[in-house]
Amino acid sequence: MVELTDRQKITELISVKPMDAQSLSRAIGISQRAVESHLEHIAKSVGSRFKITPSQCRDCDFIFNMRTRKTKPTKCPKCREEDIMPPLFFIDA
Repeated sequence: MVELTDRQKITELISVKPMDAQSLSRAIGISQRAVESHLEHIAKSVGSRFKITPSQCRDCDFIFNMRTRKTKPTKCPKCREEDIMPPLFFIDA
């Protein structure tokens, strides 16, 4: 049986349900930074099927719509709080 690469594992996981980078990191046993790097490549490979649910501030509900990076923002530009929900990644069928 052929072992899947980390990128293939991530692709399979986010094809089933939306997941954040930290959850993906725990699921396949690599660092969150490595997951974020793989997500950049996966986004290029699958093109418009790659979907991101943007990060959102838990305090003021600000949504980071214009953010293109795959990392979680550190502070909300509106209220300056740090309680931010991470972006979720999904591959649409």
